[in-house]
Amino acid sequence: MRNKFTIVLFLWLLIPCIVLGQYQVAYQEVSKEIKPIKNIPCEFSWKAVHTESGMRNFTTPQREQPFQGPCLSYAFNAAIETMYMIEYNETVSLSLSDAYLDMKVFDEDMAVYKTVLESGFKVPEKIPGHYEYTLSDFFPGVDSWFDPVYNNFRTKALNCINEERNFVIAAIDEPPTTYEILDTCGEPVTDFDYLTVSDVIALPFSQVPTVDHLKNIIMTQGPVVLKVTNEETDSGYVLQKFKEYSTSEMTAVSYHAYTLIGWENQTDTTTKWLMKDSWFSGEAKIVDDEDFIELLSSGTIALYRVENIEKNNAASGVSPFVVDTALQCVPVSPLFTLWSVGVHLDYIWIGGKMYSKFFVHSNLPADEWEWEVITPAYTTSEIHGEMMSSLLVSPHENGSVTVRVKARKDDVWTPWKYKTVYLNNGVSGGMH
Repeated sequence: MRNKFTIVLFLWLLIPCIVLGQYQVAYQEVSKEIKPIKNIPCEFSWKAVHTESGMRNFTTPQREQPFQGPCLSYAFNAAIETMYMIEYNETVSLSLSDAYLDMKVFDEDMAVYKTVLESGFKVPEKIPGHYEYTLSDFFPGVDSWFDPVYNNFRTKALNCINEERNFVIAAIDEPPTTYEILDTCGEPVTDFDYLTVSDVIALPFSQVPTVDHLKNIIMTQGPVVLKVTNEETDSGYVLQKFKEYSTSEMTAVSYHAYTLIGWENQTDTTTKWLMKDSWFSGEAKIVDDEDFIELLSSGTIALYRVENIEKNNAASGVSPFVVDTALQCVPVSPLFTLWSVGVHLDYIWIGGKMYSKFFVHSNLPADEWEWEVITPAYTTSEIHGEMMSSLLVSPHENGSVTVRVKARKDDVWTPWKYKTVYLNNGVSGGMH
């Protein structure tokens, strides 16, 4: 009894250490110095990559899922298809069978996709056909992942998949209204083109501390699969942060997956993600960058990518395509400019004379300012700030006074800015 008590007490004392240790590790990962990512283009898409020889598209046509459930298969296949074109520097796309991958995995856990794909699983090309005799397609007329018809025949499909053969859907009446998966499998997968994946890589918060880090991964390493757990929040469902969905559409959806292929920057702190989506409804929304990273750090969203693709069990014999960032939409520094020159009339008395104040602002900090008074006048010393400069002017005579100002940043001077106003002479004008 004493020994048991000692063990329990030891574990009870140890648990806080373990928990605190986990928090400490997490804190250390977050608190590490985050190195900024430079030269991120203001927009990029694997559907429209600028090259020296013109625009290239590394994506396949978007496909619509037949019912809720297989979105992860569509998302992973979209990523695999694009990575194949990148790693093989290929201009001809290859569309894979979403049903074949989904029948094998049939799971909502991204880690299961990693396990299946990294086992050497052959994802075959989708065979064109019709529902009277279709290879590796979804059941026609089935509108649920859990439909008994779908699940009753899934065992047959798996038997064929495990033999690396296509499964066959065929009509069992005329005209065709009812279908089944045949006991006899179709052709071997190796009779057609197929792709295998060597590596499926999770991207945790520690690797993606900012949105710019994710953009750099997409541009330099290929598309990223995004899974969103559709939690309900005070402002709606999480999926509604990414696309325009009605609340009624969201109530029965536990999660959804997209393939991120690029982005459009809206501001310095928001992004419109370019996504391949197997739901054709809903317009993409502008997402706050901090919200995105918070969702990632909390585990509400998860990110994966794929690499080392082989076609027909043969590695690529060419160098992979590399994005030339200089040809994409590289952020342009704002043009250094001055706003219009303003004036405060009869601003101050100095030495028995009335001075008016001319002032100007710049959009960026200036290194040097220069004023000129074209009309003869008394002036005092100029006052310069980083983004504002002013000059006091007291004319000899009544009449129009013209001043001009320019500023320098680095080695570039702005054009002169002019201001002409009527002023009384400094002795008789103003308040005296």
